[in-house]
This record gives sequence, C-alpha cells and structure tokens, in this order.
Amino acid sequence: MTSPSSLLELLYLTSQNATILQLSIPDKSSYYSFSSSEELQLFLDTVKSLRQEAVKREMGHSTLPLTPAEERLDREGRTKWERRQRVRKRVMEGEMKGRDEATERLLS
Repeated sequence: MTSPSSLLELLYLTSQNATILQLSIPDKSSYYSFSSSEELQLFLDTVKSLRQEAVKREMGHSTLPLTPAEERLDREGRTKWERRQRVRKRVMEGEMKGRDEATERLLS
C-alpha cells in the first residue's frame, strides 16, 4: 500500500501545475487547493516533516511535546486501532472454530 505522503508526491510529480490536490486515506478523502506550486511544495514538505515527527514520537525520540488536541487524536486513533484488532481476532477465532468443527465432521 502506498503511503499518503508518497501519494501526494506522485500527484505533484504527475502535474507540476496542480492547484487542487486530493489526499485519500482509507476512511475519507480530503481536497486541498493551492494558488501556486510553492504553496503545494510547502504543504508536501510539512506533511513529510509531520510524518517523520510521528515516527520519532512513536519510537520515543521526539523532543516536541504534544498539544492537548494531538494527545486526543492519538488516543482516538489508538482506540480505533485496538477495536479493529479485537474484531479481527474474533473473526479469526470464529474461522478457526468453524474449521475445527468441519474437521471433526470429516473424521467422524
């Protein structure tokens, strides 16, 4: 899967005169309008630096403190990810149980 920042770069590289940019992530799409290629490049650089800062923070190497809004967003994202993992685990357990029952029927 391609990361959002590389999708942005790909769009920028395919259209050097782009004034509207679409950023798509699994849950939604966002559209951004730029008046110049310099503004677009600034946006791309900002996204890259924020992504790098998020990686550093995840690894425990960040020197920048989180704002309350960023802490809330991190907490919401973590909660959503954990919920998704629980659902995935239940689905996998259900599939394994179904496989075990099918095996039992074949052996009987």
